[in-house]
Amino acid sequence: PSSRVVRGDVEDAPESLQRVVDDVQNAVALYESHQFAPAIVALDHAAHSAHTAGMLNREAECYGQAGLACYHLGRYQEAIDHHEKDLSIVKEIGDKEGEGTAHGNLGDTYQSLGEYQKAIAHHERCLLLAKEIGGKKEEGGAHGHLGAAYQSLGESQKAITHYERYLEIEISLGNKA
Repeated sequence: PSSRVVRGDVEDAPESLQRVVDDVQNAVALYESHQFAPAIVALDHAAHSAHTAGMLNREAECYGQAGLACYHLGRYQEAIDHHEKDLSIVKEIGDKEGEGTAHGNLGDTYQSLGEYQKAIAHHERCLLLAKEIGGKKEEGGAHGHLGAAYQSLGESQKAITHYERYLEIEISLGNKA
Protein backbone atom coordinates (compact mmCIF):
# COMPACT_ATOMS: atom_id res chain seq x y z
CA PRO A 1 0.00 0.00 0.00
CA SER A 2 1.05 3.52 -0.69
CA SER A 3 0.84 6.53 1.53
CA ARG A 4 -0.01 10.00 0.30
CA VAL A 5 0.56 12.69 2.88
CA VAL A 6 -0.37 16.24 1.98
CA ARG A 7 1.53 18.74 4.07
CA GLY A 8 0.63 22.16 2.78
CA ASP A 9 1.83 25.52 3.97
CA VAL A 10 -0.70 26.62 6.56
CA GLU A 11 1.08 29.43 8.34
CA ASP A 12 -1.57 31.94 7.30
CA ALA A 13 -4.54 29.67 8.01
CA PRO A 14 -7.19 30.87 10.44
CA GLU A 15 -7.05 29.25 13.87
CA SER A 16 -9.93 26.83 13.18
CA LEU A 17 -8.27 25.60 10.01
CA GLN A 18 -4.97 25.30 11.83
CA ARG A 19 -6.66 23.04 14.37
CA VAL A 20 -7.83 20.77 11.55
CA VAL A 21 -4.33 20.66 10.10
CA ASP A 22 -2.90 19.87 13.54
CA ASP A 23 -5.48 17.08 14.02
CA VAL A 24 -4.56 15.58 10.66
CA GLN A 25 -0.83 15.79 11.33
CA ASN A 26 -1.21 14.27 14.81
CA ALA A 27 -3.33 11.43 13.41
CA VAL A 28 -0.82 10.78 10.61
CA ALA A 29 1.97 10.75 13.21
CA LEU A 30 0.15 7.91 15.01
CA TYR A 31 -0.01 6.00 11.74
CA GLU A 32 3.65 6.66 10.97
CA SER A 33 4.62 5.36 14.43
CA HIS A 34 2.69 2.14 13.68
CA GLN A 35 0.00 2.82 16.28
CA PHE A 36 -2.62 1.69 13.80
CA ALA A 37 -5.70 1.20 15.99
CA PRO A 38 -5.54 4.64 17.63
CA ALA A 39 -4.55 6.13 14.27
CA ILE A 40 -7.80 4.90 12.70
CA VAL A 41 -9.88 6.60 15.38
CA ALA A 42 -7.85 9.82 15.12
CA LEU A 43 -7.89 9.79 11.32
CA ASP A 44 -11.66 9.27 11.17
CA HIS A 45 -12.10 12.19 13.57
CA ALA A 46 -9.69 14.35 11.56
CA ALA A 47 -11.49 13.40 8.33
CA HIS A 48 -14.78 14.61 9.81
CA SER A 49 -13.15 17.87 10.98
CA ALA A 50 -11.54 18.40 7.58
CA HIS A 51 -14.87 17.77 5.84
CA THR A 52 -16.61 20.28 8.10
CA ALA A 53 -13.90 22.85 7.33
CA GLY A 54 -14.20 22.20 3.59
CA MET A 55 -10.64 20.87 3.38
CA LEU A 56 -11.33 18.02 0.96
CA ASN A 57 -7.68 17.25 0.26
CA ARG A 58 -7.08 16.74 3.99
CA GLU A 59 -10.25 14.67 4.32
CA ALA A 60 -9.08 12.41 1.49
CA GLU A 61 -5.64 12.14 3.08
CA CYS A 62 -7.21 10.99 6.34
CA TYR A 63 -9.37 8.36 4.69
CA GLY A 64 -6.40 7.05 2.70
CA GLN A 65 -4.20 6.82 5.79
CA ALA A 66 -7.01 5.20 7.80
CA GLY A 67 -7.41 2.67 5.00
CA LEU A 68 -3.72 1.84 5.21
CA ALA A 69 -3.94 1.45 8.98
CA CYS A 70 -6.89 -0.92 8.59
CA TYR A 71 -4.94 -2.86 5.97
CA HIS A 72 -1.99 -3.28 8.33
CA LEU A 73 -4.35 -4.64 10.98
CA GLY A 74 -5.88 -7.11 8.51
CA ARG A 75 -9.23 -5.30 8.61
CA TYR A 76 -9.57 -5.44 4.84
CA GLN A 77 -13.24 -4.52 4.41
CA GLU A 78 -12.72 -1.43 6.57
CA ALA A 79 -9.65 -0.63 4.48
CA ILE A 80 -11.74 -0.86 1.31
CA ASP A 81 -14.42 1.41 2.80
CA HIS A 82 -11.83 4.05 3.69
CA HIS A 83 -10.02 3.83 0.35
CA GLU A 84 -13.31 4.15 -1.53
CA LYS A 85 -14.10 7.33 0.42
CA ASP A 86 -10.61 8.60 -0.41
CA LEU A 87 -11.11 7.73 -4.08
CA SER A 88 -14.47 9.48 -4.25
CA ILE A 89 -13.03 12.70 -2.84
CA VAL A 90 -9.87 12.79 -4.96
CA LYS A 91 -11.97 12.22 -8.08
CA GLU A 92 -14.24 15.08 -7.02
CA ILE A 93 -11.32 17.49 -6.59
CA GLY A 94 -9.48 16.28 -9.70
CA ASP A 95 -6.40 14.93 -7.90
CA LYS A 96 -5.09 12.40 -10.45
CA GLU A 97 -2.09 11.40 -8.32
CA GLY A 98 -4.35 10.81 -5.32
CA GLU A 99 -6.74 8.86 -7.51
CA GLY A 100 -3.90 6.61 -8.66
CA THR A 101 -2.77 6.06 -5.09
CA ALA A 102 -6.31 5.19 -3.97
CA HIS A 103 -6.71 2.71 -6.84
CA GLY A 104 -3.35 1.16 -5.98
CA ASN A 105 -4.35 0.81 -2.33
CA LEU A 106 -7.67 -0.75 -3.31
CA GLY A 107 -5.83 -3.13 -5.62
CA ASP A 108 -3.46 -4.17 -2.84
CA THR A 109 -6.36 -4.77 -0.47
CA TYR A 110 -8.34 -6.84 -2.97
CA GLN A 111 -5.14 -8.79 -3.70
CA SER A 112 -4.87 -9.60 0.02
CA LEU A 113 -8.46 -10.85 -0.03
CA GLY A 114 -7.74 -13.09 -3.03
CA GLU A 115 -10.07 -11.05 -5.23
CA TYR A 116 -7.58 -10.90 -8.07
CA GLN A 117 -9.85 -9.60 -10.84
CA LYS A 118 -10.83 -6.61 -8.68
CA ALA A 119 -7.16 -6.11 -7.79
CA ILE A 120 -6.23 -6.14 -11.47
CA ALA A 121 -8.95 -3.64 -12.36
CA HIS A 122 -7.70 -1.19 -9.73
CA HIS A 123 -4.03 -1.68 -10.59
CA GLU A 124 -4.78 -1.16 -14.30
CA ARG A 125 -6.51 2.12 -13.44
CA CYS A 126 -3.52 3.07 -11.28
CA LEU A 127 -1.22 2.29 -14.21
CA LEU A 128 -3.28 4.39 -16.61
CA LEU A 129 -3.26 7.35 -14.23
CA ALA A 130 0.49 6.99 -13.60
CA LYS A 131 1.11 7.16 -17.35
CA GLU A 132 -1.23 10.12 -17.65
CA ILE A 133 0.62 12.17 -15.02
CA GLY A 134 4.09 10.91 -15.93
CA GLY A 135 4.69 9.10 -12.65
CA LYS A 136 7.36 6.58 -13.62
CA LYS A 137 7.80 5.22 -10.08
CA GLU A 138 4.02 4.75 -9.76
CA GLU A 139 3.89 3.18 -13.23
CA GLY A 140 6.56 0.69 -12.23
CA GLY A 141 4.77 -0.09 -8.99
CA ALA A 142 1.51 -0.73 -10.83
CA HIS A 143 3.28 -3.14 -13.19
CA GLY A 144 4.77 -4.97 -10.20
CA HIS A 145 1.37 -5.30 -8.54
CA LEU A 146 -0.22 -6.44 -11.78
CA GLY A 147 2.50 -9.06 -12.14
CA ALA A 148 1.73 -10.36 -8.66
CA ALA A 149 -2.02 -10.49 -9.33
CA TYR A 150 -1.59 -12.33 -12.62
CA GLN A 151 0.88 -14.71 -10.98
CA SER A 152 -1.74 -15.46 -8.30
CA LEU A 153 -4.20 -16.30 -11.06
CA GLY A 154 -1.68 -18.62 -12.70
CA GLU A 155 -1.42 -16.40 -15.78
CA SER A 156 2.34 -16.68 -16.04
CA GLN A 157 2.89 -14.91 -19.36
CA LYS A 158 0.95 -11.81 -18.28
CA ALA A 159 2.78 -11.86 -14.94
CA ILE A 160 6.16 -12.05 -16.66
CA THR A 161 5.26 -9.21 -19.04
CA HIS A 162 4.36 -6.93 -16.12
CA TYR A 163 7.36 -7.97 -14.04
CA GLU A 164 9.68 -7.27 -16.98
CA ARG A 165 8.15 -3.82 -17.46
CA TYR A 166 8.49 -3.19 -13.71
CA LEU A 167 12.15 -4.16 -13.86
CA GLU A 168 12.79 -1.95 -16.91
CA ILE A 169 11.28 1.05 -15.18
CA GLU A 170 13.16 0.43 -11.92
CA ILE A 171 16.45 0.20 -13.83
CA SER A 172 15.64 3.37 -15.77
CA LEU A 173 15.08 5.12 -12.41
CA GLY A 174 18.46 3.93 -11.19
CA ASN A 175 17.12 1.42 -8.67
CA LYS A 176 19.37 -1.60 -8.34
CA ALA A 177 17.78 -3.42 -5.40
